[in-house]
Amino acid sequence: MTEAVLSAWRSTLARCATETALAEEAARLLSARLRMPVEVLAGAAPAQDPTAPRLRLHRDAHGARRTELDGWEAAPPGPRQLGMVFATLLSDEAARLDRAAELARQAREQAQAARLAELGALAATVAHDIRNPLNIIAMAAATAPPAARAEIREQIARITRLSADLLDYARPWRVEPIPMDLADLARAAVQGEFPVRFGPGLDAPLPVRADPGRLRQALGNLLDNARAAPGATCALLDAEEAADGALRLLVADDGQGVPAELRDRLFQPFVSRTPGGTGLGLAIAAKVMEAHGGTAGLEPLAGWGSCFVLTLPATARDTGEKAA
Repeated sequence: MTEAVLSAWRSTLARCATETALAEEAARLLSARLRMPVEVLAGAAPAQDPTAPRLRLHRDAHGARRTELDGWEAAPPGPRQLGMVFATLLSDEAARLDRAAELARQAREQAQAARLAELGALAATVAHDIRNPLNIIAMAAATAPPAARAEIREQIARITRLSADLLDYARPWRVEPIPMDLADLARAAVQGEFPVRFGPGLDAPLPVRADPGRLRQALGNLLDNARAAPGATCALLDAEEAADGALRLLVADDGQGVPAELRDRLFQPFVSRTPGGTGLGLAIAAKVMEAHGGTAGLEPLAGWGSCFVLTLPATARDTGEKAA
């Protein structure tokens, strides 16, 4: 084992951009060096060849990268020592990938913050500049025929709503979690004549720590989305607990569903499946859930055209214990 070999290995592994590629390249290098098959597994991936020695890449209790040798008991001292050296090298390269991923995440967040700041300034200017023209249009329409006045009022309301949503999406804000009952909030969020059926997951209290105003806003946006869905006549509101302890709120409608070309972009700003929609309701819902450490998504649900899911992480569950 020479420094030249280690340097060549480092150079080769450094070109891997994902953990899967790293594991595959590591297995190839080590197998070629030992002239025997060696598996390199990430996390809990199952072994493909139980008889082959392997390296298992994982995280310890503190999140640090570690590589363990498995099935090397019968290996001679030389190959076993080589496996230990390679394990250290593999852990270092996996940590490099983590650092690169973290830097990329920070860069995305900074770019997103810059875009939102620019959008916020633009939204504030637009909202201010259109307010007076809208008032003038409303006053000028006072003598118009009733049908024309109704149409003008509807369009003014639409522009006003778009301005308000744009300002809300673009402005910096944070959530203020407090103890609350998610089931109670979900039931209270249902308003209007559109029929909404409650599922059994809302029968019992669901104590969480969350921002009730923002959570009500996100849920209200999803209910509005269900009401406006093409072909929808009713909706389902339910809750369930995920295997990891997270809480999921489900809002389903019996409409025509979401077109395939929109599904990957539905939570982006200005993307809407509803004619006349602002395209910001779902984007705001996603932003609210992200601020809570959760997610907003679209999932299939048997018997329903579309199903939107708001997920609060297990850490948001309120156990009644006070934080230290």
